[in-house]
Amino acid sequence: LNFSAFVRNTTGSIQNVRTNLNDSTIFTTYQNIGVENAYGLSVFSNVNIGNKLSLNGGVDVYYAMLDNKLTDPLLAATNEGWVASGRMFGSYSLSKGWGLQFFGFYRGRQVQLQGSQGGFGTYSLGVKKDFNNKKGSFGFGAENFFTTSMKIKNNLETPTIDQYSVNTLHNLSFKVNVSFRLGKMSFDSAPKRRKKSVSNDDLKDGGDGGGQADATQTQQRTGGGGFTPGQSTAAKPAAGAAPAKVLAADSAAVVDATGIWNYTVESPQGGSGVLTITKEGDKLSGKIKNNQFNRENDLSVIALNGNELSFSYEVSFGGNTMVVQVKAIITGDDLSGNMAVGTFGTYPIQAKRTK
Repeated sequence: LNFSAFVRNTTGSIQNVRTNLNDSTIFTTYQNIGVENAYGLSVFSNVNIGNKLSLNGGVDVYYAMLDNKLTDPLLAATNEGWVASGRMFGSYSLSKGWGLQFFGFYRGRQVQLQGSQGGFGTYSLGVKKDFNNKKGSFGFGAENFFTTSMKIKNNLETPTIDQYSVNTLHNLSFKVNVSFRLGKMSFDSAPKRRKKSVSNDDLKDGGDGGGQADATQTQQRTGGGGFTPGQSTAAKPAAGAAPAKVLAADSAAVVDATGIWNYTVESPQGGSGVLTITKEGDKLSGKIKNNQFNRENDLSVIALNGNELSFSYEVSFGGNTMVVQVKAIITGDDLSGNMAVGTFGTYPIQAKRTK
């Protein structure tokens, strides 16, 4: 069990504000309101039952208080209340390469300056089969298959406006995934930097990373697990963020990559684990274990060129599979490089050999 708590004070927080222009028109815009305070608690748990079933999930709860600090009774607005969300991911290993994976997420009512946005939930179930020594896999899955639509109830309350609305989202889907690796995966010598662009990082996240995003955006964020409570969007590296500076590669260097390495990753959710590399003849093989999810994956396309080590492996969430690529330089018992996590971005990785 992991517990964390946070206190956040925000001045000039961006909130959507609605006013009535006339009897039939409501004008909606965004404004920097006065003060937003939040006090929250997060609980995360990871459980393994035997060697087949793995469960992990968490609950985030925080109390939000918003006040635009205006004195005009027609424009003054305050609101406060509890916001809660929860998520769970699980996997079950069957025989002969078969496995089950499921994911669920629910976000409760979201407190806004003028009223609230209703809660919603999403879930998925997938089946996967590995074959040809895990070089290939196929699977199928379904999302939100018990209901064909999701209804989000919203209410707006001001001295001049009283509005009730329902948004209906149709999220029933079925998926079929097929993958097979052909040949050797290539690694670029240096990931390309993204061009600098304008990013609105003033929207504040709650415990579940929902912030003021709409329901669809929030659902898309939850595929990989919730964000750390109290963390503002400005603190999260964007996808494709500039990787850490890597030491120079030397193809003539002679290093030993085998052993047990304790690693850490500087990503928004953090990360640590154990990297194990072995050698039989001239062939390298290994495994990587994520401490947060207590999940172990086989390494593939592993190569050592001088002092440069590169490898990749696959991870699955909610029936979706993505490839993680690592490229690093070995200096004695130290390893330093970058980890490219699917389409989410590239993050620095550091490791120390323990034996």
